[in-house]
This record gives sequence, structure tokens and C-alpha cells, in this order.
Amino acid sequence: MTALIFPISPTNGDLFENYVYDGTKAVWRINPQTPGFTLESLSDTTIDTPVDGQALVYDTATSSWINETPATTLTGLTDTNIASPTDGQSLVYNGSEWKNGDSGGLEDQFLFMGA
Repeated sequence: MTALIFPISPTNGDLFENYVYDGTKAVWRINPQTPGFTLESLSDTTIDTPVDGQALVYDTATSSWINETPATTLTGLTDTNIASPTDGQSLVYNGSEWKNGDSGGLEDQFLFMGA
């Protein structure tokens, strides 16, 4: 990869190669109007078969942004363990996960479930 030598005194909106100068932040950014510019062309982004409703999330294991479908229910979260919830129960944090049940002592953090 060849090093780029950017202009020394750019003004807002100046173009250089595939970059545009943002004078409000004093930085060069990839020009989104560059032909062929996509999220997948970024070096720290890995997109695998995107579908409607997905979001980009950072994956520390690969040090990149990946596409993922967000959880849409409480049971879809990785730190919840809900078994047969009933009206009036609370969602209680026990120090490692959220569980349904009675709220217990005042030191518990909880969210209300049901009417």
C-alpha cells in the first residue's frame, strides 16, 4: 500500500483521491460519493449476507464491525433466564443474570413485567 501525502492547507470540502476534507473537524474522511464506496470496502467491517433490521455491532474477537440482528425479546438477550413468567412478577438481577421472580430485598435491581 502506497502512503498518501495529503495537502497541507486544505479547506472544507476539498477532494483528494477518495477523501474529502471536513473543515469542521479538521480531518480527511472517505468520500461517500466515491464510486464503489460501501461499508464492506472498509478494512474493519465484515458484512455477511445482510438482511432488513440488522445493525452493525463491534466484535472484539475479530476487531471489526459485523452485521447482527438485535434481540427483540427479553429471552433473546444473553444475560436473561426467564422461565414461565406470570402477571405481577419482576425481572430481578441476581449479580450475574436477570431472572423472573419476586423482587426480593431492596438491593436487587428490577424491571416490572405484566400489568
